[in-house]
Amino acid sequence: MWTARDHAMECGEREVGLTFSRQTNEVLLPGAMAYALPYADGGLRITIFLDRLHPVLARNPNSRGAILGHVIAHEVVHVVQGIKRHSDLGLMKGRWSEDDFQKMGVKAMGLTPSDRLLVPKRPSQCNQR
Repeated sequence: MWTARDHAMECGEREVGLTFSRQTNEVLLPGAMAYALPYADGGLRITIFLDRLHPVLARNPNSRGAILGHVIAHEVVHVVQGIKRHSDLGLMKGRWSEDDFQKMGVKAMGLTPSDRLLVPKRPSQCNQR
């Protein structure tokens, strides 16, 4: 498990834990490659289902890092936004297509304007550093 620890939390920062599952229970969120707990207040909040992600990575060997990065970024955005919401397009799309996975290796998917509006702004005292 990866987690940020042993440092002072400032400007509203919260700890976010990330874990990787190698044997995901088939009844847990069928079809999902990961999930986040955006309403939790710290601790383990993101789980990546490596066993479910493996077939996608095997079909796209030249884009493995980009695809994994997109999956992690998608879940981090859920935590930052503090909601479980998906878009029709882009990084926060609910289900990516094979075409989406292929495109990830060429160019990073971004947030839609609506998704960007849901990312909270940093408090002004944080910007004065």
